[in-house]
Amino acid sequence: MKSYYWIKLYHEILDDAKMGRLPDHLWRRTIELFLLAGEEHHKGHLPSLADMAWRLRVDEEQLHQDLEALAQVD
Repeated sequence: MKSYYWIKLYHEILDDAKMGRLPDHLWRRTIELFLLAGEEHHKGHLPSLADMAWRLRVDEEQLHQDLEALAQVD
């Protein structure tokens, strides 16, 4: 798999209320999802749930719950 080596992550994320109010595990999961989306380089689309779970070494059900929780963030 070709890697693009970096994603653009603004330091303003430290002052972003949406990010700042996330529980620590969801904050980390968000950054991991940014990295996966950047690696895929398909206009931000993520791989399948099964592929993401394997890459992140997490149970598919837990990842699904995390994605649902992130989808609820306003």
